[in-house]
Amino acid sequence: MKMRKMIVLLMCGMVFPVLAQQRPPDGPPSAGRRKPPEKVKRGGKRADPTRVMERILIEIGVEKEVRMQLRDLQIEHRKKMKDCQERLMVARKNLSDLEKENANDKQINKAIRKITKTQEEQLRLIVFNRRAMKSLLGDEKYEEFIKRARKEFRKHFPHDGKKRPPVRNHPRPPFVGEDLLK
Repeated sequence: MKMRKMIVLLMCGMVFPVLAQQRPPDGPPSAGRRKPPEKVKRGGKRADPTRVMERILIEIGVEKEVRMQLRDLQIEHRKKMKDCQERLMVARKNLSDLEKENANDKQINKAIRKITKTQEEQLRLIVFNRRAMKSLLGDEKYEEFIKRARKEFRKHFPHDGKKRPPVRNHPRPPFVGEDLLK
């Protein structure tokens, strides 16, 4: 009996001090734990896309009046895209609500068509914006601008060393039975 009491007291004497220890909030991790991953610092504020675009256009030698046209084009494009994005969020929420309510197929299909229509509008805006930029800059300067803009984007939004999926620069190979779908 005394032996059991001694073991219990000894165990309590070892467990309670360990539980009572508190690690300081910014202190080193306790033994046996891994360090938390370091956060990537992005230099404070987010880079203003208009200023970044302006700087790149100056670097590649675009005239001031063309830069102003491109600036106005991008500001208008951003407004339209933001409007589309807001409508898309509302449409997706509506679809989600319909699913929760167990709505009929007709209502769900209507909500899906609304989402698809908004996504189509977004894609159309992106394509026509690219075409307008290309017509103002010309092929060579447009390609140089896109190359530098992508590099700048990667600089401001790093992916913590993770590999990104490769970009396909060639048409995809045909899959078995594709000719039956045509």
